[in-house]
Amino acid sequence: MAMIRSFLPLAALLASPLSAQETPATPPVSYDDAVGCAFIAMGFVMRDDLSPEKKKAAGALGTRYVEYARSLSGKSTEEVVDEMAAAAKPILAEAQQHARPAKRFDARYADCESKARLF
Repeated sequence: MAMIRSFLPLAALLASPLSAQETPATPPVSYDDAVGCAFIAMGFVMRDDLSPEKKKAAGALGTRYVEYARSLSGKSTEEVVDEMAAAAKPILAEAQQHARPAKRFDARYADCESKARLF
């Protein structure tokens, strides 16, 4: 009888549906989006046409995205920065396809600002 009682918790766990078991939640912003947004924000820091306040805000946003990407992946800051460099080429190529690349880059930055509210 004591042996049966020891197996009851295991039996209850095995009988529970898979959907009731814990599954990792989908992050509100994907790792790739976080890396891309970090690159875009850091690009804003280097622009000459922005105020110091806007550059400071962009730097803070970029740092926040780097930290978020690190938390999602477990990678080091250096690894995330390397992946930001790799993300640069497709982001810049996509912006260059538009009639006004700077406007497209600004729109991507605004999108990154709104996504940052999700985490």
